[in-house]
Amino acid sequence: MTINDKLVIYLNDALAIENVAIPRLQQRIKEVSLPEAKEQLKHHLEETREQQSRRATYFEPWRKGYP
Repeated sequence: MTINDKLVIYLNDALAIENVAIPRLQQRIKEVSLPEAKEQLKHHLEETREQQSRRATYFEPWRKGYP
């Protein structure tokens, strides 16, 4: 396994985690009643979406050719 193979696996795993985290954060935002906690979760959701978008954009060219 090459270093590129390992990097693709790592980035794919990270993207998968973010894909799973977003709906969970959205659900927690609906459930939480404390305004401070709700704001922190919303901020975390924004950051996660930004990371997901950046990772998908930069990762896509490397991903081609991998399952």
